[in-house]
Amino acid sequence: MKKLGLIGGTGPESTIVYYRELTHGVQKRLGRPFFPRLTVESLSVFEVLPFCARGELDGLTAYLLDGVRALAGSGCDAAALTGITPHIVFERLQEASPIPLVSMVQTACDAARKRGWKRIALWGTTPTM
Repeated sequence: MKKLGLIGGTGPESTIVYYRELTHGVQKRLGRPFFPRLTVESLSVFEVLPFCARGELDGLTAYLLDGVRALAGSGCDAAALTGITPHIVFERLQEASPIPLVSMVQTACDAARKRGWKRIALWGTTPTM
């Protein structure tokens, strides 16, 4: 089984949800108790939001990239961001990342299209909106 990395802390509550849902999803798929190989690199939402407020997208990318590199160094095969706000630099981060990144934005769009939804709502921080 591949090892997944999560950039946590940039959406503290969602970090917990990601961990729980990934673990339960793997258990459901396997049909037995199991904990997947998963590493959380906890970054701070209190670092992310000031970068956003100042419009420092290069600084935000560098901050997140340090976390992604730490995940890659721990043996993660792929990673995801647990907060939606950091996705404002997702493309930049993906280009520089040493491992594949999973976008919650693209995943949500794909799921909406699959269900035939034409309009969806988003709630988020000011930078996200």
